[in-house]
Amino acid sequence: MKINFWGVRGSIPAPIGSQEILYKITEVLNIALKSKISQKSQIKQLINSLPSPLAGTTGGNTSCVEIHAGNEIIVMDAGTGIRVLGNKLMTGDFGKGKGRIHLIMSHTHWDHIMGFPFFLPASIKGNTIHIYGCHSDLKDRFRNEHNPKHFPVLLESLSANIEFHIIKPGQNFKVGNCNVCPIDLRHPGVSYGYRIEHGGKKIIYATDAEYKDLSEKGLKKYIDFFYGCDMLIFDAMYTLADALEKEDWGHSTSLIGAEIAMAAKIKNLVLFHHEPNRNDSELQGIKQNTINFIKNSSRYQCNVTLAYEGLEINV
Repeated sequence: MKINFWGVRGSIPAPIGSQEILYKITEVLNIALKSKISQKSQIKQLINSLPSPLAGTTGGNTSCVEIHAGNEIIVMDAGTGIRVLGNKLMTGDFGKGKGRIHLIMSHTHWDHIMGFPFFLPASIKGNTIHIYGCHSDLKDRFRNEHNPKHFPVLLESLSANIEFHIIKPGQNFKVGNCNVCPIDLRHPGVSYGYRIEHGGKKIIYATDAEYKDLSEKGLKKYIDFFYGCDMLIFDAMYTLADALEKEDWGHSTSLIGAEIAMAAKIKNLVLFHHEPNRNDSELQGIKQNTINFIKNSSRYQCNVTLAYEGLEINV
């Protein structure tokens, strides 16, 4: 499976601002001065040596993850990142009205759905979009987003063939040759995580969840569901201080993700659904703290990745 990240923020889009761009430019120029860059041929070498916070950005789009499994395209959530994904898809079969996609929804809070009205393949006749979710009124939720009070184009006016599928937690369903299974997560309005299996590989998409009971008994349900997976995409929106202040807001921390990943023997923990007020340097700090936390443990050691727009991982 190939996993592409198109949106990694939580709650609301957070585009990079002029002040942070200016900071990055200043820091890069300082490094260039210290390195005594004097030739164009040295520029590329300098760029390749830059630390992650200076070489690019985590991105500001909200949740959207693309999974290629065999001939199927699976998309997790329709945050603002799905607009950018749609633009890319339009250069292929979707621009010709010959595309098929499977959109699986964790829930329909605005940051996970607000990109769908701007998903261009939905406006092209001949494309097919299968939308899956555990909420029984899933179609009505999408229809409400397209209500003229919120958006000028009705859901029924979209030219693509859009089919809704209601699924149940704990019950496997097929997407092509993939086995997919949902699990309910603790989040206001209820969010659902998913285990996706294909070709002997397993990944978990588990955003928007709060794990209040951290005892072995309290985490057993999740550890059993996540156990032995190749990748866990995890809601790491809060620090521990945030989690105490925002109890019952339905989000988790990178360190809780690390605890679960070690217990469930996950190969790669991907930190996701980033707090919109955190800049790139702060997010890199959270990643490093998580790596240190795992290294200092005598338990199972797993890899830690910070999700960013443009990240591609092959599993």
